[in-house]
Amino acid sequence: MPKTLISTVFEVAKVAPARHPYPVLAKLQEEVGELATEVNIATGFLNKPAGKDGINGEAVDVIITALDMIFIDNPNVTEEEILELVQKKVNKLKSYLPNQ
Repeated sequence: MPKTLISTVFEVAKVAPARHPYPVLAKLQEEVGELATEVNIATGFLNKPAGKDGINGEAVDVIITALDMIFIDNPNVTEEEILELVQKKVNKLKSYLPNQ
């Protein structure tokens, strides 16, 4: 079975030193800030060169850190449980779209 994003992140999370939620939350906030900076650069609100990772790289950093937070909260969570929650949240988002 090919590796998925979730299994790839959890593979590292399982062997990483013990972490507390607050430093991971601080890291998540940092990554969201870096993503915001890249968006501001890309849309012309910030006149400076884009970073080497750009919007995509920073968004992936946010995803990885958010998945690490999920793992820290519940190291026994399964990929299926996460995907079910994702589907539930996507369905909720779809309900807000016109003509759905």
